[in-house]
Amino acid sequence: MVTITEGLAVDDTPIVRLDNGVLQVDVAPTVGGKIVNVLHKATGHQFLWHNARLKLERLSPGSEYDPNFYGGIDELLPNDIPEPLNGVASPDHGELWTLPLAAAITGHTLVMSG
Repeated sequence: MVTITEGLAVDDTPIVRLDNGVLQVDVAPTVGGKIVNVLHKATGHQFLWHNARLKLERLSPGSEYDPNFYGGIDELLPNDIPEPLNGVASPDHGELWTLPLAAAITGHTLVMSG
């Protein structure tokens, strides 16, 4: 069974924690739904790299991705490199990683939308 905990934060950024007893996964809905941590509870092994020089924080849309990469896992929608898509300029690594998402918990499920 998965437990979901709200009211936690990393660098003052709210996170939601999912825990199945084996893995603990922290997600930051206000930072594009970034997966911040994947921790193996028995060994304490952190599977995701973090840039110790940066804080986890929301950046403005259109920000450069590489110098602001905190670590973790980001969803790159709709693109990777800055390029026009259907005639519309799309920023570095898309738009989703800088947008706040709403988080809703229903039972043992976390749904993010925005």
